[in-house]
Amino acid sequence: MISPGTPLIGESGSLIHRSPDGRLEIRRAIMSSFPAEAIVNATDKFMTINTANVRGAEHQIIHAAGSELRNHLHYNYHFGLPVGDALATSSFEAQNCWYIIHVNGPDFESRRRCVMPLLKQQLADCYRRCMEEAFSLGLKSIAFPCIGTGLMGWPRCEAARIGVATVRAWLRHRIHGEARRAVIGRVTFLADPVGRQAHQEQAWCAAFR
Repeated sequence: MISPGTPLIGESGSLIHRSPDGRLEIRRAIMSSFPAEAIVNATDKFMTINTANVRGAEHQIIHAAGSELRNHLHYNYHFGLPVGDALATSSFEAQNCWYIIHVNGPDFESRRRCVMPLLKQQLADCYRRCMEEAFSLGLKSIAFPCIGTGLMGWPRCEAARIGVATVRAWLRHRIHGEARRAVIGRVTFLADPVGRQAHQEQAWCAAFR
């Protein structure tokens, strides 16, 4: 099991865009091999490893972290994870991160007009809670997929806009922003280079404008 402080091993992929302050960036890279102190795994309320963003990512994460991660979630979090909430676990055998932050995103496919404000808030809560988990662990870097844009059905541009806006607001908080920025120095938004998420970088870039 990799320990915090151990050098991370992974593929940093291709840089697509970086904010002027160098704190936020978009990269074309695979989540399960991208080096960051924490990577975010979009899961479901049952805490299965089956990510809601990239089909087949279950195999990527299990291959990287080992089956012990699946067993850990099953036996320790059998009550599930509420929508919009997040929790951190060890990365187990994964060499590209120290922690995996699991988050349960809202299902856009089940939307009704009257609940859209709630769903948007829950999606924003996903990013906020992940940032809070990383901050509480004293982590300097975190990598996000575009939460909810796979099986959950969120439109890429809208989901990316909510994600980037939430992270920016969290880091720029009038009271706590300075302390938060002193800890978390880099936030990466990942665009998987293959499969259904191959064009996610366009949505991320639009959200940065």
